[in-house]
Amino acid sequence: MLLTLLFSCTPSPEREARVDLLPSHVAVTVTFADGEPGTVLADLQGPDKPPKIRIAEDALVFRDGRPVEDSSRISQAHAEGPGQGFTVEQRGDTVVLVLPKSDDPVVLVQGVARIQEVALLPEIDTLATDQAFHRVHALHAAPVSARIDGVLDEWDGRAAAIDEPSQILEGAETWSGPRDGSVAIAARAHHDRISFGLRVRDDDLRLGEDAIELDIGVRSVVVPLAEAGACAVPEGWECAFVEAVEFGTGVELSLPDTRQPTGEPMLAAVVRYVDVDEEGTTVLASAPSLQAVERYGVQRPGPKGSPANNRIPTSTMP
Repeated sequence: MLLTLLFSCTPSPEREARVDLLPSHVAVTVTFADGEPGTVLADLQGPDKPPKIRIAEDALVFRDGRPVEDSSRISQAHAEGPGQGFTVEQRGDTVVLVLPKSDDPVVLVQGVARIQEVALLPEIDTLATDQAFHRVHALHAAPVSARIDGVLDEWDGRAAAIDEPSQILEGAETWSGPRDGSVAIAARAHHDRISFGLRVRDDDLRLGEDAIELDIGVRSVVVPLAEAGACAVPEGWECAFVEAVEFGTGVELSLPDTRQPTGEPMLAAVVRYVDVDEEGTTVLASAPSLQAVERYGVQRPGPKGSPANNRIPTSTMP
């Protein structure tokens, strides 16, 4: 099945100069093959730049720039608003976005039965949208080994950053920015092991209270942050905290790769940082759930064509 929604307009004299403008945002509400709804929000950076993609694990529509629950269950795709020169297409069970100056479609979501609604939005309510929509960083593992020795210098894997409002699951009202709490994550898969290097940034680091939570497959492990050295993890895992780092700390983790088949670059994993401060607890996450990773985690972090190896520092660094 190929469903193409082509947005174009015939320019009137007063609009002729604007026909190449893109909307600021494109929201696509879908029904998955299992009957569950979901909504993808693509924040467009320009005709030749990859969009920022966020998801809501529910059917949402926008009214006056605010996301609200879709009680009408719109059965036919439609569009309102400005925009021209791009398409939203359903190709089989995959919905893609094609930008005007790119030959490569951006995969928005997979496993789709049908599109419910496509909305072109010039403006959105930022706060309400950040609360409803979340970034999904699918962690991609480089095929090289890692030493779990408490030293992050060797980590040259492409890193994903958890450092923005749409990655907060709890406590957004007390979070003041990346210096307050954020994480950079790099992953590797080599010789039946999966390894993670994490750089934590926190201006009020509380050892024993702040923690890394890792969900991978059916396993869920909590690692409270501690002084440099080994740390307690399940049998067969390895773990080491790094030496003191300005503005935070770091940790290395390694575990058996039980996936079948092993060696796939994308990991079904969610990493959370639990940041405990006087004002309250904030939880930031690479994705809201494992289901979100499986359905929406189809993009590699970082721009297309960037080197395969970028040192782990990201905006979480001082």
